[in-house]
Amino acid sequence: MSHGMGDKRWRDGPRIDYFDYVCVSVPRWTEKLTEQGIPTQRILETGFSKLDPLFQGSISKSSHDKKVILYAPTHTASAPCTSYLDFLIYLNQFPSCWTLLCCAHPYNRPGNRPVLQELADADAVTSDGSSVIYEAMSLGLPALFPDWLVREAILKKWPHSFTAEIYREHIGHHSETIDQLIHKTSEALNQAPSEKERVLLTGFFRPSCGANPARQLPGP
Repeated sequence: MSHGMGDKRWRDGPRIDYFDYVCVSVPRWTEKLTEQGIPTQRILETGFSKLDPLFQGSISKSSHDKKVILYAPTHTASAPCTSYLDFLIYLNQFPSCWTLLCCAHPYNRPGNRPVLQELADADAVTSDGSSVIYEAMSLGLPALFPDWLVREAILKKWPHSFTAEIYREHIGHHSETIDQLIHKTSEALNQAPSEKERVLLTGFFRPSCGANPARQLPGP
């Protein structure tokens, strides 16, 4: 059983075939493993409960005077497919009209606390190959990608992954420089989710799960 929805190739069919059963979070994983030869009777689709506190209101949006931009990368064990720590040198270039939250992956975080309150507070999310990509989109948040730091590595190391598909198909908002990423963040804050994002989400969330591309989280 994985802790997230992300695809870093370590759960592909040939790697997990020796298990009697494998738990997957979302329909796309069931489809992928079936195509890779894992019989459906060995695949247990458990859903993805991490976001329940956000959709159910037990974690609510904090009060902020400015738009909140969350940087939530994947962990350093995923190098070179992570933008952490390379992205940190750009943090001081974000405009002061935004509140910038830098939230390391639980693997690199004291206490291993998951990214939840930060997602509730965010108005846009920058990430790389983390499951936070899908979580942000499911909450109706713009997902932004620092392609200049990770795109080539992701396409080379994880070529047949869902993550590589996002980079190849330019799902979300992709940038080649920090200036472009800041500009696209400003634009994305005023845009509805794209058709590509909506199509992607249909494979990662059952219609009954509550994923809301136009979400409004409870206030403080």
